[in-house]
Amino acid sequence: MKRRNLAGGTILVLLGILILLDNFNIIRVHIWGLIWPLLLIWVGVQFLLRPRWQAMSPAGKQIALPIKGIEEAVVRIDYGAGQLHLHGDTAPDELMEGSFGTGLVYDLKANGTKARLKMRPPSEDPLSWFGWKSAEGRRWSFGLNDAIPISLDLHTGASEATLDLEALNLKSFTLHTGASETRVTLPAHAGFTQVKAETGMASVSFTVPQGVAARIRASGGLSEIKVDQTRFPRSAGVYQSTDYDTADNKVDIELAVGMGSAHIN
Repeated sequence: MKRRNLAGGTILVLLGILILLDNFNIIRVHIWGLIWPLLLIWVGVQFLLRPRWQAMSPAGKQIALPIKGIEEAVVRIDYGAGQLHLHGDTAPDELMEGSFGTGLVYDLKANGTKARLKMRPPSEDPLSWFGWKSAEGRRWSFGLNDAIPISLDLHTGASEATLDLEALNLKSFTLHTGASETRVTLPAHAGFTQVKAETGMASVSFTVPQGVAARIRASGGLSEIKVDQTRFPRSAGVYQSTDYDTADNKVDIELAVGMGSAHIN
């Protein structure tokens, strides 16, 4: 970021010098005719040097939120586009911790022992208007505490997401996603987990851990929906484990797919 600021500042200084020399009739310059070429040169330099700058940049900002007596959490993530990796691996005294590219905007509010956490990326870099989005700014890898009950609401856009929720004590999980690829491993020891997913032109896969029962209701338009019927036989439009009613750990999945694909196994 400092290098981009330096490049932009240098161009502004040069323009100011040229305008000053023109005003004193030291040189004659059609200054406004130079602005657009210089602007294009500056944007081009950003694209050319971007890989070098990213290679020299840190892996991402490390952020941790202490649990501080929280015993239950509702987490909403408005992610947008990029690469997202979510897992259930934090220190016992952390509610959330991980790496967040160029930063994270969050709002954490606690009411007694219950917390509400909202997370989103920082605002876009102005250069994204020219089609450049920082890869580091859209690369998140973080964990949530696996010891407390969590309700998770995730909204993504053009993203690649790997959600390893197996260790989490997840009571509900809601997914809204657009043109994306999302891989989800559902909880293994959470008791009962309610899952709702709405996808657009997306590819989504759910893995139900062995020993976890499932009931699945899936609908879609121009979509491909595949369910492992050796584990979840279909009856009356519903896929369901034979031991669903008596299982200690189970998930109830309601899936609506647009022009995409969904696999559940």
